Amino acid sequence: MLSLNRGVLLGAYGDIDKNKHKPAAVLAFMKDVVPWMEAQDWIAGYAWFSFNIDSPPGTSSALFDLKGNLTACGKFYRSVTPQNSKGDQSIVIDKAK
Repeated sequence: MLSLNRGVLLGAYGDIDKNKHKPAAVLAFMKDVVPWMEAQDWIAGYAWFSFNIDSPPGTSSALFDLKGNLTACGKFYRSVTPQNSKGDQSIVIDKAK
């Protein structure tokens, strides 16, 4: 049997919430799922599907605000590295925004 030793490449995933999920719930989902995917040897790569912050289907999933600054989800996603596969779990939603 031929073995190609290839993993799954998850091209885009995220939370298409139509504003049903609060930003804190989406961040919690990301904090669970991204480290889990990092730990799977059969997942070759993945990409979060980021909506624009003002996009009705996924405002809570945005990685950037209207000024181009990282949202809490964006900060967490950026914090996951080969050296820190769990990311910065201390990141929280900024209640002032």
